[in-house]
Amino acid sequence: MVNSRLFALLAVPAALALPVARPDEHSLAKCDIHFEKPVVTNPEELKSYQPTQNDDGGSTTNSSSYSFATPLPQSPSSGSSTAGTSTYQCFSNGNYPAPSTWPTFAALWSLHASAITTANSAVSAIDTGSGSVSGGGSSSSSTTTQILHDKILLVASDTSVDARLILATILQESGGRLDAPCTGTGNCGLMQGPPGSASYDGGSGDAAASIEQMIRDGVQGTPGTWPSGGPGLEYWLDVYGGDEPWKALRAYNTGSVPDAGDLSVTNGVGTESYVVDVANRLVGWDGVQRGSC
Repeated sequence: MVNSRLFALLAVPAALALPVARPDEHSLAKCDIHFEKPVVTNPEELKSYQPTQNDDGGSTTNSSSYSFATPLPQSPSSGSSTAGTSTYQCFSNGNYPAPSTWPTFAALWSLHASAITTANSAVSAIDTGSGSVSGGGSSSSSTTTQILHDKILLVASDTSVDARLILATILQESGGRLDAPCTGTGNCGLMQGPPGSASYDGGSGDAAASIEQMIRDGVQGTPGTWPSGGPGLEYWLDVYGGDEPWKALRAYNTGSVPDAGDLSVTNGVGTESYVVDVANRLVGWDGVQRGSC
């Protein structure tokens, strides 16, 4: 079932809170995707936030300083060449999987490509535009799956955020479904990004550009100040630094890290299993049966 957590707007009395967009339950009746809603619960966390996208969606100079993973372009091919397990592991502080133990991007992609294609089978013929790997024209879900693959690698290269982490976050947030509904305070797209993040717009005539924008919004954040814009995964990696991304993932989901010693703590906002879920995806969990930790 779709997670339908309801988040109140920051600093807004409950009686005055604006309605929160909900997924269409009927259209998702047969979909077991676990939609997430990253929100910022502590505005102080954003005091140094500088968007890495311009208002027109273009990238600004990347100033990331984190070093949790092998710099690209090596990371897509680093790690084990095999992936795929139904076993869900109960990771906790001290035993989260080191990036060096994650399968390669190619292996993780191979594990999930078929499911991503199936998730997008309802996306009708779309114009892939000049950015398409096929050179334009009518597209099938298999073609959009390939575009998604290529755009993950592009944004990873532009930002130095590990492609495997981007893929795992997409799987956690939308299951790779291009037309995933917006949730929370305007969290939209493949990565259910910060306010102002783009939804899929294949009808615009350039599906490739739309897919890239959704990924950029989730990774690089959106222009503007909260709650009109907000940080992406790249920002949180900068804030929490270190050699691994687990605190950054907690913050991406809840807007802060309530307890650095226990990353399942959300203070009532977010998904307790979020960090463990993504960690499992990064070591090749197939995402079918979530364990109980």
